[in-house]
Amino acid sequence: MLFPAIILLNKKVIHKKMYLSGKKILLGVTASVALYKALDLIRLFKNEGATTTVVMTRGAKKCINPTVFAALSGNQVYFDEMPDDFSFPYAHLRLSEIHDIFIICPATANILGKMAHGIADNLLTTIFLGNQKPVLIVPAMNYRMWSNPMVQENVTKLQKVGCVFIGPDRGELACGDYGEGRLADFSFLLFCTKKIFAPQDFFGKRVLITGGPTQEPLDPVRHISSPSSGLMGFLLSEEALLRGADVTFIVGPSYILGPSGSFQKHFIHYDKVRVVSIQTAHEMYFQVKHFFPSSDIFISAASVSDYSLARSLKNKIKKDGKNRIFSLKENVDILKTIGKKKKKFQKIIGFALETEHGEFYAKKKMREKKLDIIVLNGKESFGAESGCFTLFTSSCKKEIGNITKFELARVLFDSLASLS
Repeated sequence: MLFPAIILLNKKVIHKKMYLSGKKILLGVTASVALYKALDLIRLFKNEGATTTVVMTRGAKKCINPTVFAALSGNQVYFDEMPDDFSFPYAHLRLSEIHDIFIICPATANILGKMAHGIADNLLTTIFLGNQKPVLIVPAMNYRMWSNPMVQENVTKLQKVGCVFIGPDRGELACGDYGEGRLADFSFLLFCTKKIFAPQDFFGKRVLITGGPTQEPLDPVRHISSPSSGLMGFLLSEEALLRGADVTFIVGPSYILGPSGSFQKHFIHYDKVRVVSIQTAHEMYFQVKHFFPSSDIFISAASVSDYSLARSLKNKIKKDGKNRIFSLKENVDILKTIGKKKKKFQKIIGFALETEHGEFYAKKKMREKKLDIIVLNGKESFGAESGCFTLFTSSCKKEIGNITKFELARVLFDSLASLS
């Protein structure tokens, strides 16, 4: 399984200015079979620059020794039967006061019932009653229990007092059953946690983003394309969503959008994103033309093929010992065509990948295509998590230098916010 951000590229890198950097997370864990997964969650938060303090119920302690959570988090683990030498007055109040968010993961049907009815018979539920910080609840149980009307009534009660539920997902359960009750994918939980702390400066804005490569058929089994991974478009979409925007993401063939790709898992429950899959440059142009008029911002991060075969072949090309010459036709210039239809309220951002005279061609492209911002990058950024970038607007040049694409997405939206 692939996760976005850090885990997506299997790198443990603490990126600058992350939304969870320096945040203190209070994690309540209960006696669900999915309890062991909470260990991975601590690692994910640590990679994001956050610290985690764990509160365990009696049942959770019987499943996993608290020292395991203490070792991973690097912090004291709290539970009902604290040792005699423990001294932390009013722990049920102070713990929530010194943390930024309270997450219960996994949450059993039992704990939901106690929280919904104000029962405070353990440290976790007592903390909940005195808590005034955001609460995320991540349930995990058998689908029969989750669909029980009494459990659903408890969920509704908790939602009415501001608790946010993440999941559960539909899938194979520990008992062998299949249904809705599986612990939510942590990529979406991580996204929801970050969104709580992200500025909502693009709330209500409609953002259109293109990403990934296009593929121009040569014959039924071959195509002309580029090594674009689609990562930049994905990260721009994530940043826009984190900051409150409604996103339409038009994306070419990409491993990120594959059957087990991160994008589906990341936003499967999120209703503010629309994903449109395309293959060719013509298909991308058709979709951009359709969605652009109702968009406030258009970010063209796709690696669109400039040429396609004048006439694609119906059958697979066979070797015959001879060289072949193919006639190519120029594809429509999506940015240039869309730029001509730009309204005063709309902003357009493009990318320029150049191998020589980069600044000259980037500025030329910005003028001709009526862009508000253009990002100059080199070919080394293809399929990579970082690159050397320079940002141009009509009035300034900003040498961003070698940064990750995660950081670039933030820089771009910060620049867009300053243009508004």
